[in-house]
Amino acid sequence: MLTESALGIKTDDSLLSFIDTLEKWSIKSFYENETKFALLRRLKPLVTGQNREIFCNREKLINIKDVLEGVTVFELGDIVEVDMRKLTSLFILALIYEFRLKNKSSKCHFIVLEEAHNILPYRRVFSYYS
Repeated sequence: MLTESALGIKTDDSLLSFIDTLEKWSIKSFYENETKFALLRRLKPLVTGQNREIFCNREKLINIKDVLEGVTVFELGDIVEVDMRKLTSLFILALIYEFRLKNKSSKCHFIVLEEAHNILPYRRVFSYYS
């Protein structure tokens, strides 16, 4: 079984450590080469520049349970890259969704997405709901 410790990934900074381990991984086939570099192309932008502060700063981690206890506003306007702003908002929404699936509650949550057209994909009027 592939675990963090079996791959040599430090649990204190697993994303950075995973990328480092992946970069050192020896390649045995064309498929492994393609897979390795496809992963690196997608993961490296998450740990460079301003994105490193968002995805790798353990001191600023939020607890979704705490977020859902009261009124919370996420100000994402300081994130320079539009794609990273979109990814961050979708990541937060996914965390909330997963938390609500695992922790059934009668409490309801109301989420307002300002400028949602910049985050959510366009859907035609006659297309099926997803």
